[in-house]
Amino acid sequence: MADLRNAALTFGVLGFCLGGCLGIAGGLARPSRAALVTAGLLGSILGPALAAGVTLAWLPSFLWARITYSDYELIISLAIHGLPWGLAGAAAGLAFAVGLGEGRLIGPTLAAGFVGAVLGTIAFDLIGAALFPFADTAEPIATTWPCRLLARMLVTAATAAAMILVLPAPRPAPAARPPEIGSPSQP
Repeated sequence: MADLRNAALTFGVLGFCLGGCLGIAGGLARPSRAALVTAGLLGSILGPALAAGVTLAWLPSFLWARITYSDYELIISLAIHGLPWGLAGAAAGLAFAVGLGEGRLIGPTLAAGFVGAVLGTIAFDLIGAALFPFADTAEPIATTWPCRLLARMLVTAATAAAMILVLPAPRPAPAARPPEIGSPSQP
């Protein structure tokens, strides 16, 4: 029971930081304090709610499956980490789009947030299994702090990178009109 609560708390904090920070980043891209506060609050509420909620709901089943189907430890570990971290990334993507004030970007950023966080999860679980076999990276929370830091860094970096990929290209600045003949700026 303590492992379940610790995992929900840890994943909720990741959702809080990821959702809140990307919501604030979206608000900063648009010079609007209201958008910054709204998106930051949305991300910092929705991110932990989804990450902690799904952890509390599904982690007991995943832990049972890991014991029952020990041959599939890596796949089950991907599910243990990927579902809550992916939902935290999706919440961050939604908050980012709200901060930008771009309704048309809600779907793409939400999907990019989810996919980016899941790709970060895959990278963490593969690196953990290959390079840190004694750090218990298949557990909900790895036993060593460098592995825990690696998990958070990979998930957040992959989520942010996915956000960058779905942003539209910047619009070119409007061309300056040439001065009219006979205007005061014309010699």
